[in-house]
This record gives sequence, structure tokens and C-alpha cells, in this order.
Amino acid sequence: MCEKNTHYTFSHYNENGEKQYKSKKCYATQEEALVMARKMNLKPQTIHKYSIYKCQVCGKWHIGKNKNRILTEEDREKIKKQIQTEKFYKKTKSWGV
Repeated sequence: MCEKNTHYTFSHYNENGEKQYKSKKCYATQEEALVMARKMNLKPQTIHKYSIYKCQVCGKWHIGKNKNRILTEEDREKIKKQIQTEKFYKKTKSWGV
């Protein structure tokens, strides 16, 4: 993960009904963000699909929740297969294949 950044995202409303914000988490590379988004999408309590995007403000990668996209069990299986394929590819690449 990269250093603390200077822009924020909505977190919640406080007891007075005022919006509260928190620093956005950023990732230096697309791969780092993708790995974390996949982990988040595999959690059983995840309802909306997480996806990554490159920030126009800081140029780093962030993870956002797509509230229009419900994560299905089929999506989770696809993610698991992608992870297994990538692990196999990295392993065979290290063998010099």
C-alpha cells in the first residue's frame, strides 16, 4: 500500500447527522489493487462487487464498491478460477516453461 494520501471518501453519518469522511486507501500498482479486490470479493459477507480504478487525483489505484452490481456465487467461482490460473502461470513461469 502507498503512503497516506490527501483525498477522502464518505464513511458514515455521525450522531448529529453530519457526514464523516476517511482517507482513501491507495495501491501503488494495478496488480496490488486487483489482488486485494479479489480477496474482498471472496468474503461471504460481500454483497456488492468491488472493482479497481486508477485515480485522477493521485494517479494511484483504489478499490470501489459497485452498488449496481450484486456479487453472485458464479462471480466468486470465476474469481477463484482466475486466481488458480494465475498461480499456476506464475509457478510454471518460474520453472522456465
